[in-house]
Amino acid sequence: MAIQIPAQFPAETLKSEATNSHQLRFSDSAQHEHLHSNIIPAIMSYTQEPFPDTLSERVLKKYGTDAPFRHREVVRQWIEGIFLRGGYHDKKVLELNTTVERAEKKDGEWILTLRKETQGRSDYWWQERFDALVVATGHYNVPWFPEVPGLLEYDARFPGRIVHSKHFRNGNKYKGKVSFVSPLYGAK
Repeated sequence: MAIQIPAQFPAETLKSEATNSHQLRFSDSAQHEHLHSNIIPAIMSYTQEPFPDTLSERVLKKYGTDAPFRHREVVRQWIEGIFLRGGYHDKKVLELNTTVERAEKKDGEWILTLRKETQGRSDYWWQERFDALVVATGHYNVPWFPEVPGLLEYDARFPGRIVHSKHFRNGNKYKGKVSFVSPLYGAK
């Protein structure tokens, strides 16, 4: 969804549902609390940065000590550790929790318009310039809802009740309730 971008940078704007709704903007990743990597550590490792042997209790119990699966927090901490150990934390080469709102190529360089939610009631906006741009969003970035008769009408009448798995974080709000999950992969 396109949003209003400030005319000058840096800028601060008030937070709004249109700009900051993770569900409307598809900005959530599918990283729920039980997510584990399905890639073996040997493939993810660098020569100088071996991947940790840390296994979650859940994986240990289910698959044992030879399991290849690593919890999402192990992956995150490993990546952050590479930047910290390499001394990059002062060089601002890694910017987390930031949305690229626009990417434009002008005069042979890429101009990125970036937005970060602050702890307060505003968003901080700025622009940076680069020689090259790699877009690596993954192929499951935008949730797909099947064409089910009445689904759009139900969602309009009861906003927020239909939740795509991409926006699932934990099961707390579903405790003691009946939920329906439909495996409609590829069904059209």
